[in-house]
Amino acid sequence: MRAEVPLRPILGAGLAVAAGIAIALAAVLGLLHRWQMPPGGARGGAAPVAEAPMPRLQTAPQPEHHERARADTDRLGAIGWVDRQNGIAHIPIDRAMALMAASAASSPAAAEGGR
Repeated sequence: MRAEVPLRPILGAGLAVAAGIAIALAAVLGLLHRWQMPPGGARGGAAPVAEAPMPRLQTAPQPEHHERARADTDRLGAIGWVDRQNGIAHIPIDRAMALMAASAASSPAAAEGGR
């Protein structure tokens, strides 16, 4: 026993798909015409690639690194002005920590037991 396949829904679906493709094609051609890009016109090539400048690498950066580390260490251990007009100076870290500890120990909150 053979069941019959209804032909009308299949044909209707096929026509709907074909109509959708035709509408999409017409929309693309309309946009190409509006943007003045004829469909058979010249094809755009690949976008030009901008060449980046070559990096200037050092063959031996260690001496410069050691010099910079030594300068940073010297600065951390030095006393000097950051902004003289506003009274901002820099001092060695160990001295700053000692001043902060002394200031905290002599504060009224420390005298009351930290309450």
